[in-house]
Amino acid sequence: MVTSILHPTVYNPIRGFHYQMIGTFLVSGLMHELIFYHIRLQKPLWEQHRLYVVGFVVATAMWLFMSTVVRWKIDVEARMEIDHFFH
Repeated sequence: MVTSILHPTVYNPIRGFHYQMIGTFLVSGLMHELIFYHIRLQKPLWEQHRLYVVGFVVATAMWLFMSTVVRWKIDVEARMEIDHFFH
């Protein structure tokens, strides 16, 4: 249900894949804050929104940096060095 709401209202109007991802994370974080506001009836602390922003940053970093690490087989070499060190 959430995907069917976010897709036409956030994802489709924004051009560019990266901007679509950022917009989806931001709106999702805001919606979670709104839900928690209605549950707690207290001033928003923006904890959920920060969680989504941090999640976006970590996911983007993994996507950008790990592809290079895997392509150059740095992960395999590091694993072999660790195995060699401990055996």
